[in-house]
Amino acid sequence: MNYQEEYNRLKVEWRKRILLSFYIVVGVLFAAEIVMWIVMPRLGILMKYTGWNYVILYVLLPSALNLVIVMITRGIVLGQCSDRKKNFAIVFGLICICLVVTTFHGYFPITTGVFVAPVMVSVMFDDEKLTRTAAVAAALFLVISVFSAGIFDNTWTMAERLTNGLAGLVFVAAFYVICAVLLQFSEAKNTMIHSSSALNEEMQRALKIDAMTGLYNHTEFYNRLEQYYEDFHEQTTHLTVAVLDVDYFKQVNDAYGHECGDTVLIRIADILKKNCGGCGHIFRYGGEEFAVIFRHMSAEEVEKLMDKVREAINELRFDNMPKERLGISCGIYEYMGDDTAVQEIFSRADKALYRAKKLGRNRCVCYSEDEQ
Repeated sequence: MNYQEEYNRLKVEWRKRILLSFYIVVGVLFAAEIVMWIVMPRLGILMKYTGWNYVILYVLLPSALNLVIVMITRGIVLGQCSDRKKNFAIVFGLICICLVVTTFHGYFPITTGVFVAPVMVSVMFDDEKLTRTAAVAAALFLVISVFSAGIFDNTWTMAERLTNGLAGLVFVAAFYVICAVLLQFSEAKNTMIHSSSALNEEMQRALKIDAMTGLYNHTEFYNRLEQYYEDFHEQTTHLTVAVLDVDYFKQVNDAYGHECGDTVLIRIADILKKNCGGCGHIFRYGGEEFAVIFRHMSAEEVEKLMDKVREAINELRFDNMPKERLGISCGIYEYMGDDTAVQEIFSRADKALYRAKKLGRNRCVCYSEDEQ
Protein backbone atom coordinates (compact mmCIF):
# COMPACT_ATOMS: atom_id res chain seq x y z
CA MET A 1 0.00 0.00 0.00
CA ASN A 2 1.49 3.34 -1.04
CA TYR A 3 1.39 6.64 0.84
CA GLN A 4 -1.79 7.99 -0.78
CA GLU A 5 -3.72 4.75 -0.26
CA GLU A 6 -2.67 4.61 3.38
CA TYR A 7 -3.61 8.26 3.87
CA ASN A 8 -7.08 7.69 2.35
CA ARG A 9 -7.60 4.62 4.53
CA LEU A 10 -6.65 6.67 7.57
CA LYS A 11 -9.21 9.37 6.73
CA VAL A 12 -11.95 6.74 6.37
CA GLU A 13 -11.05 5.29 9.76
CA TRP A 14 -11.07 8.67 11.48
CA ARG A 15 -14.37 9.69 9.92
CA LYS A 16 -15.86 6.61 11.58
CA ARG A 17 -14.24 7.55 14.87
CA ILE A 18 -15.72 11.05 14.69
CA LEU A 19 -19.15 9.54 14.03
CA LEU A 20 -18.71 7.44 17.16
CA SER A 21 -17.76 10.57 19.10
CA PHE A 22 -20.98 12.22 17.87
CA TYR A 23 -23.00 9.50 19.59
CA ILE A 24 -20.98 9.98 22.75
CA VAL A 25 -21.52 13.76 22.63
CA VAL A 26 -25.28 13.31 22.19
CA GLY A 27 -25.33 10.92 25.15
CA VAL A 28 -23.30 13.28 27.33
CA LEU A 29 -25.56 16.22 26.43
CA PHE A 30 -28.64 14.17 27.28
CA ALA A 31 -27.16 13.20 30.64
CA ALA A 32 -26.19 16.83 31.32
CA GLU A 33 -29.74 17.97 30.53
CA ILE A 34 -31.15 15.43 33.02
CA VAL A 35 -28.70 16.60 35.68
CA MET A 36 -29.62 20.26 35.07
CA TRP A 37 -33.32 19.38 35.30
CA ILE A 38 -32.69 17.94 38.76
CA VAL A 39 -30.09 20.41 40.08
CA MET A 40 -31.12 23.82 38.71
CA PRO A 41 -34.46 24.11 40.61
CA ARG A 42 -32.66 23.24 43.86
CA LEU A 43 -30.20 26.05 43.17
CA GLY A 44 -33.06 28.45 42.62
CA ILE A 45 -32.42 28.75 38.89
CA LEU A 46 -35.69 28.82 37.01
CA MET A 47 -35.81 28.51 33.24
CA LYS A 48 -38.43 30.08 30.99
CA TYR A 49 -40.32 26.80 30.93
CA THR A 50 -40.73 24.54 33.95
CA GLY A 51 -42.25 21.20 34.90
CA TRP A 52 -42.96 18.79 32.07
CA ASN A 53 -42.53 21.62 29.59
CA TYR A 54 -38.91 21.75 30.75
CA VAL A 55 -38.48 18.03 30.15
CA ILE A 56 -39.95 18.28 26.67
CA LEU A 57 -38.22 21.51 25.56
CA TYR A 58 -34.83 21.25 27.29
CA VAL A 59 -34.29 17.49 27.47
CA LEU A 60 -36.28 15.48 24.93
CA LEU A 61 -36.49 17.94 22.03
CA PRO A 62 -32.76 18.88 21.81
CA SER A 63 -31.73 15.25 22.31
CA ALA A 64 -34.08 14.14 19.52
CA LEU A 65 -32.78 16.86 17.20
CA ASN A 66 -29.17 15.90 17.94
CA LEU A 67 -29.93 12.24 17.26
CA VAL A 68 -31.56 13.09 13.93
CA ILE A 69 -28.52 15.20 12.97
CA VAL A 70 -26.18 12.34 13.83
CA MET A 71 -28.22 9.78 11.86
CA ILE A 72 -28.34 12.01 8.76
CA THR A 73 -24.59 12.62 9.04
CA ARG A 74 -23.99 8.88 9.44
CA GLY A 75 -26.04 8.11 6.33
CA ILE A 76 -23.96 10.51 4.25
CA VAL A 77 -20.58 9.43 5.65
CA LEU A 78 -21.26 5.72 5.15
CA GLY A 79 -22.90 6.29 1.76
CA GLN A 80 -21.47 6.34 -1.75
CA CYS A 81 -20.79 10.06 -2.13
CA SER A 82 -17.35 11.64 -2.54
CA ASP A 83 -14.86 12.03 0.31
CA ARG A 84 -15.24 15.80 0.23
CA LYS A 85 -19.03 15.58 0.69
CA LYS A 86 -18.50 13.19 3.59
CA ASN A 87 -16.07 15.63 5.20
CA PHE A 88 -18.52 18.51 4.71
CA ALA A 89 -21.31 16.38 6.23
CA ILE A 90 -19.28 15.75 9.38
CA VAL A 91 -18.41 19.42 9.83
CA PHE A 92 -21.91 20.67 9.04
CA GLY A 93 -23.46 18.05 11.31
CA LEU A 94 -21.29 19.26 14.17
CA ILE A 95 -22.28 22.88 13.44
CA CYS A 96 -25.96 21.88 13.68
CA ILE A 97 -25.35 20.18 17.03
CA CYS A 98 -23.65 23.39 18.21
CA LEU A 99 -26.74 25.36 17.14
CA VAL A 100 -28.99 23.02 19.13
CA VAL A 101 -26.80 23.43 22.23
CA THR A 102 -26.68 27.24 22.04
CA THR A 103 -30.40 27.56 21.22
CA PHE A 104 -31.77 25.40 24.02
CA HIS A 105 -29.15 26.34 26.61
CA GLY A 106 -28.81 30.06 25.99
CA TYR A 107 -28.97 30.59 29.74
CA PHE A 108 -25.23 29.80 29.65
CA PRO A 109 -23.55 32.46 27.44
CA ILE A 110 -20.39 30.36 27.31
CA THR A 111 -22.14 27.89 25.01
CA THR A 112 -21.34 30.15 22.03
CA GLY A 113 -17.77 28.90 22.40
CA VAL A 114 -18.77 25.46 21.08
CA PHE A 115 -18.76 26.87 17.54
CA VAL A 116 -14.97 26.59 17.43
CA ALA A 117 -15.34 22.78 17.50
CA PRO A 118 -16.39 22.40 13.80
CA VAL A 119 -13.50 24.62 12.72
CA MET A 120 -11.11 22.51 14.77
CA VAL A 121 -12.44 19.21 13.38
CA SER A 122 -12.22 20.46 9.79
CA VAL A 123 -8.44 20.81 10.13
CA MET A 124 -7.96 17.04 10.22
CA PHE A 125 -9.12 16.77 6.59
CA ASP A 126 -6.32 19.04 5.29
CA ASP A 127 -8.77 21.03 3.19
CA GLU A 128 -8.37 24.81 3.43
CA LYS A 129 -11.68 25.43 1.65
CA LEU A 130 -13.50 23.16 4.10
CA THR A 131 -11.97 24.95 7.09
CA ARG A 132 -12.84 28.35 5.66
CA THR A 133 -16.41 27.20 4.97
CA ALA A 134 -16.64 25.74 8.48
CA ALA A 135 -15.59 29.08 9.99
CA VAL A 136 -18.12 31.06 7.92
CA ALA A 137 -20.94 28.59 8.65
CA ALA A 138 -20.06 28.51 12.35
CA ALA A 139 -20.16 32.31 12.49
CA LEU A 140 -23.52 32.39 10.66
CA PHE A 141 -25.11 29.79 12.94
CA LEU A 142 -23.69 31.58 15.98
CA VAL A 143 -25.53 34.73 14.90
CA ILE A 144 -28.72 32.68 14.41
CA SER A 145 -28.34 31.24 17.91
CA VAL A 146 -28.18 34.76 19.37
CA PHE A 147 -31.81 35.20 18.35
CA SER A 148 -33.05 31.60 18.67
CA ALA A 149 -31.79 31.29 22.26
CA GLY A 150 -34.27 33.98 23.36
CA ILE A 151 -37.13 31.60 22.53
CA PHE A 152 -36.11 29.26 25.37
CA ASP A 153 -34.50 31.69 27.83
CA ASN A 154 -35.42 35.18 28.94
CA THR A 155 -32.61 35.70 31.42
CA TRP A 156 -30.51 37.91 29.19
CA THR A 157 -31.50 41.03 27.26
CA MET A 158 -31.05 41.17 23.51
CA ALA A 159 -28.22 43.71 23.98
CA GLU A 160 -26.42 41.27 26.28
CA ARG A 161 -26.93 38.44 23.81
CA LEU A 162 -25.62 40.56 20.93
CA THR A 163 -22.55 41.47 22.96
CA ASN A 164 -21.95 37.83 23.80
CA GLY A 165 -22.49 36.89 20.15
CA LEU A 166 -19.95 39.48 19.03
CA ALA A 167 -17.42 38.06 21.46
CA GLY A 168 -18.15 34.58 20.10
CA LEU A 169 -17.56 35.78 16.54
CA VAL A 170 -14.20 37.23 17.52
CA PHE A 171 -13.33 33.91 19.17
CA VAL A 172 -14.29 31.90 16.05
CA ALA A 173 -12.33 34.29 13.79
CA ALA A 174 -9.23 34.06 15.97
CA PHE A 175 -9.49 30.29 16.06
CA TYR A 176 -9.84 30.15 12.27
CA VAL A 177 -6.61 32.15 11.85
CA ILE A 178 -4.80 29.64 14.06
CA CYS A 179 -6.28 26.72 12.13
CA ALA A 180 -5.29 28.29 8.80
CA VAL A 181 -1.66 28.45 9.98
CA LEU A 182 -1.87 24.83 11.15
CA LEU A 183 -3.18 23.83 7.72
CA GLN A 184 -0.23 25.51 6.01
CA PHE A 185 2.13 23.64 8.30
CA SER A 186 0.27 20.38 7.67
CA GLU A 187 0.45 20.90 3.90
CA ALA A 188 4.22 21.50 4.06
CA LYS A 189 4.63 18.44 6.28
CA ASN A 190 2.49 16.23 4.01
CA THR A 191 4.44 17.37 0.95
CA MET A 192 7.67 16.40 2.66
CA ILE A 193 6.28 13.04 3.79
CA HIS A 194 4.85 12.32 0.33
CA SER A 195 8.18 13.14 -1.34
CA SER A 196 10.02 10.94 1.12
CA SER A 197 7.50 8.13 0.64
CA ALA A 198 7.69 8.40 -3.16
CA LEU A 199 11.50 8.28 -3.00
CA ASN A 200 11.35 5.27 -0.70
CA GLU A 201 8.92 3.48 -3.03
CA GLU A 202 11.19 4.23 -5.98
CA MET A 203 14.19 2.87 -4.09
CA GLN A 204 12.26 -0.25 -3.10
CA ARG A 205 11.21 -0.72 -6.70
CA ALA A 206 14.79 -0.27 -7.90
CA LEU A 207 15.86 -3.10 -5.60
CA LYS A 208 13.36 -5.42 -7.29
CA ILE A 209 13.86 -4.45 -10.93
CA ASP A 210 16.59 -5.34 -13.42
CA ALA A 211 17.65 -1.95 -14.78
CA MET A 212 18.38 -3.11 -18.34
CA THR A 213 15.25 -5.14 -19.14
CA GLY A 214 12.75 -3.63 -16.69
CA LEU A 215 11.87 -7.13 -15.45
CA TYR A 216 11.88 -8.29 -11.84
CA ASN A 217 15.29 -9.52 -10.72
CA HIS A 218 16.68 -12.73 -9.21
CA THR A 219 15.99 -11.69 -5.59
CA GLU A 220 12.39 -10.75 -6.32
CA PHE A 221 11.88 -14.07 -8.09
CA TYR A 222 12.46 -15.98 -4.86
CA ASN A 223 10.41 -13.50 -2.82
CA ARG A 224 7.44 -13.95 -5.15
CA LEU A 225 7.90 -17.71 -5.46
CA GLU A 226 7.84 -18.14 -1.69
CA GLN A 227 4.76 -15.90 -1.40
CA TYR A 228 2.87 -17.81 -4.13
CA TYR A 229 3.98 -21.11 -2.62
CA GLU A 230 2.28 -20.14 0.65
CA ASP A 231 -0.80 -18.86 -1.20
CA PHE A 232 -1.08 -22.17 -3.04
CA HIS A 233 -1.80 -24.00 0.21
CA GLU A 234 -4.56 -21.54 1.15
CA GLN A 235 -6.54 -21.59 -2.08
CA THR A 236 -7.06 -23.82 -5.11
CA THR A 237 -4.84 -22.55 -7.92
CA HIS A 238 -1.87 -23.43 -10.08
CA LEU A 239 1.78 -22.71 -9.49
CA THR A 240 3.88 -23.27 -12.59
CA VAL A 241 7.41 -22.04 -13.22
CA ALA A 242 9.06 -21.71 -16.62
CA VAL A 243 12.83 -21.15 -16.87
CA LEU A 244 14.31 -20.21 -20.25
CA ASP A 245 17.82 -19.68 -21.46
CA VAL A 246 19.08 -18.08 -24.70
CA ASP A 247 20.88 -20.75 -26.73
CA TYR A 248 24.53 -20.06 -27.58
CA PHE A 249 24.32 -16.58 -26.14
CA LYS A 250 28.05 -16.53 -25.37
CA GLN A 251 28.75 -16.82 -29.09
CA VAL A 252 26.64 -13.71 -29.72
CA ASN A 253 28.63 -11.74 -27.16
CA ASP A 254 31.95 -13.03 -28.46
CA ALA A 255 31.15 -12.41 -32.15
CA TYR A 256 29.16 -9.16 -31.96
CA GLY A 257 30.02 -7.62 -28.60
CA HIS A 258 28.21 -7.17 -25.31
CA GLU A 259 26.25 -4.18 -26.55
CA CYS A 260 24.62 -6.37 -29.16
CA GLY A 261 24.06 -9.03 -26.51
CA ASP A 262 22.27 -6.49 -24.33
CA THR A 263 20.03 -5.58 -27.26
CA VAL A 264 19.13 -9.25 -27.68
CA LEU A 265 18.17 -9.56 -23.99
CA ILE A 266 16.03 -6.40 -24.15
CA ARG A 267 14.16 -7.66 -27.24
CA ILE A 268 13.55 -11.04 -25.59
CA ALA A 269 12.29 -9.28 -22.45
CA ASP A 270 9.86 -7.31 -24.62
CA ILE A 271 8.51 -10.50 -26.18
CA LEU A 272 8.04 -12.05 -22.74
CA LYS A 273 6.17 -8.95 -21.54
CA LYS A 274 3.92 -9.02 -24.60
CA ASN A 275 3.06 -12.72 -24.35
CA CYS A 276 3.24 -13.43 -20.62
CA GLY A 277 2.65 -10.06 -18.96
CA GLY A 278 -1.09 -10.59 -18.62
CA CYS A 279 -0.92 -14.08 -17.12
CA GLY A 280 2.43 -14.41 -15.38
CA HIS A 281 5.19 -12.62 -13.49
CA ILE A 282 8.40 -12.29 -15.49
CA PHE A 283 11.95 -12.17 -14.11
CA ARG A 284 15.46 -11.83 -15.42
CA TYR A 285 17.00 -14.59 -13.36
CA GLY A 286 20.54 -13.73 -14.35
CA GLY A 287 22.70 -13.30 -17.45
CA GLU A 288 20.78 -14.71 -20.40
CA GLU A 289 18.40 -16.70 -18.21
CA PHE A 290 14.77 -15.68 -17.60
CA ALA A 291 11.96 -17.10 -15.46
CA VAL A 292 8.18 -16.75 -15.44
CA ILE A 293 5.82 -17.69 -12.60
CA PHE A 294 2.25 -18.58 -13.59
CA ARG A 295 -0.45 -18.82 -10.91
CA HIS A 296 -3.46 -19.73 -13.06
CA MET A 297 -2.05 -22.00 -15.76
CA SER A 298 -1.14 -25.69 -15.84
CA ALA A 299 2.16 -27.00 -17.18
CA GLU A 300 0.48 -28.01 -20.45
CA GLU A 301 -0.96 -24.53 -20.95
CA VAL A 302 2.35 -22.90 -20.09
CA GLU A 303 4.16 -25.19 -22.54
CA LYS A 304 1.89 -24.03 -25.40
CA LEU A 305 2.41 -20.38 -24.44
CA MET A 306 6.17 -20.70 -24.14
CA ASP A 307 6.30 -22.39 -27.54
CA LYS A 308 4.70 -19.24 -28.98
CA VAL A 309 7.32 -17.16 -27.16
CA ARG A 310 10.06 -19.38 -28.55
CA GLU A 311 8.73 -19.04 -32.09
CA ALA A 312 8.53 -15.25 -31.72
CA ILE A 313 12.16 -15.19 -30.57
CA ASN A 314 13.12 -17.40 -33.52
CA GLU A 315 11.69 -14.70 -35.81
CA LEU A 316 13.81 -11.91 -34.30
CA ARG A 317 16.27 -10.22 -36.67
CA PHE A 318 19.02 -7.72 -35.89
CA ASP A 319 20.67 -5.34 -38.34
CA ASN A 320 24.16 -5.91 -36.97
CA MET A 321 23.87 -9.71 -37.05
CA PRO A 322 21.48 -10.49 -39.96
CA LYS A 323 22.51 -14.12 -40.30
CA GLU A 324 21.96 -15.06 -36.66
CA ARG A 325 18.77 -16.80 -35.61
CA LEU A 326 18.11 -16.90 -31.91
CA GLY A 327 16.70 -19.88 -30.07
CA ILE A 328 15.71 -20.54 -26.48
CA SER A 329 15.51 -23.64 -24.36
CA CYS A 330 12.75 -23.72 -21.77
CA GLY A 331 12.08 -25.94 -18.77
CA ILE A 332 8.67 -26.06 -17.10
CA TYR A 333 7.56 -27.42 -13.74
CA GLU A 334 4.12 -27.33 -12.13
CA TYR A 335 3.96 -27.64 -8.35
CA MET A 336 1.12 -29.97 -7.37
CA GLY A 337 0.95 -29.34 -3.63
CA ASP A 338 3.17 -32.22 -2.50
CA ASP A 339 6.04 -32.05 0.00
CA THR A 340 8.37 -30.36 -2.49
CA ALA A 341 10.24 -27.48 -0.84
CA VAL A 342 9.88 -24.04 -2.39
CA GLN A 343 13.58 -24.01 -3.34
CA GLU A 344 13.12 -27.28 -5.22
CA ILE A 345 10.47 -25.77 -7.54
CA PHE A 346 13.04 -23.72 -9.45
CA SER A 347 15.51 -26.60 -9.34
CA ARG A 348 13.04 -28.91 -11.08
CA ALA A 349 12.22 -26.33 -13.76
CA ASP A 350 15.96 -25.88 -14.24
CA LYS A 351 16.41 -29.64 -14.63
CA ALA A 352 13.76 -29.61 -17.35
CA LEU A 353 15.67 -26.74 -19.01
CA TYR A 354 18.87 -28.79 -18.92
CA ARG A 355 17.04 -31.71 -20.57
CA ALA A 356 15.76 -29.35 -23.31
CA LYS A 357 19.37 -28.45 -24.07
CA LYS A 358 20.41 -32.09 -24.12
CA LEU A 359 17.61 -32.87 -26.57
CA GLY A 360 18.98 -30.35 -29.07
CA ARG A 361 18.03 -26.89 -27.67
CA ASN A 362 15.40 -24.46 -28.96
CA ARG A 363 12.52 -26.36 -27.41
CA CYS A 364 10.22 -26.43 -24.38
CA VAL A 365 10.24 -29.41 -22.01
CA CYS A 366 8.07 -30.15 -18.98
CA TYR A 367 9.64 -31.69 -15.89
CA SER A 368 9.41 -35.47 -15.58
CA GLU A 369 9.77 -37.51 -12.39
CA ASP A 370 12.47 -39.47 -14.24
CA GLU A 371 14.75 -36.44 -13.92
CA GLN A 372 15.02 -36.74 -10.11
